[in-house]
Parts: sequence; C-alpha cells; structure tokens
Amino acid sequence: MGIGVNVACPCHGSFVLPVGPRIAPPPYCLFPFLCTACKTSSCLDIHAESLRCSHCGSDAVVPYGDRAAVGERGRDVVFACEPSARFSSEQLMVTDGTYWCPTCRQYSARFSDAGLLWD
Repeated sequence: MGIGVNVACPCHGSFVLPVGPRIAPPPYCLFPFLCTACKTSSCLDIHAESLRCSHCGSDAVVPYGDRAAVGERGRDVVFACEPSARFSSEQLMVTDGTYWCPTCRQYSARFSDAGLLWD
C-alpha cells in the first residue's frame, strides 16, 4: 500500500505526492526521481524496465535518495522502497533532510509524512 508524502519548499509551498508500492502484483513502487539532464523531478516505478524523465524523456534519472538529489540527509526516514537489483536502500530512501527543488533549483525541498494511504 502506498502513502502520501508532503513535499514542501519555501519557493512554492507544499503538495502531496503519492509514492510507494501497490498491494497487487507485479512488483511496483513509485518513488521520486531527479532528471540530471533537465533538473526536474518525476515519480517513477523503480521496477519499470525503462526509467525516463516524464518532462524531457531522458534516461538520466536518479532516485531522490541519490547524492545528486540530496542536499543534507536528515535523521528520520520519511519514506523508502525496498532495495532492488538496480538501486540500493540508501538511494530508495527520503528523510526529513533537504533535497533538490526543481522550481527554485536549490537544495531546499523537504519531505514529510502526509498521513495518507492509497492503493
């Protein structure tokens, strides 16, 4: 079952992002990704055969737990997907730290639990 995470940045306020697995097979887990080509973000299924930016179509995407998207890691884990053959547990985890904001292009976005569940 997926959850909603709140994404907030001083430049744009906040919004809820649906992330996580679904109950029914096949394996599926939505996770935020950063496109290193156009510096935007997309929510992608970590188990998809091909991962591409939903804005520019580039395959130069990394999970938001990757060093390229992290400004400063926080102490508390907000959300994580199970590690896969492609991605480590660190890459598939967002904390209460700071992350790349595609709007202001600074490491000022923060994740928090929105208290929502989805499937």
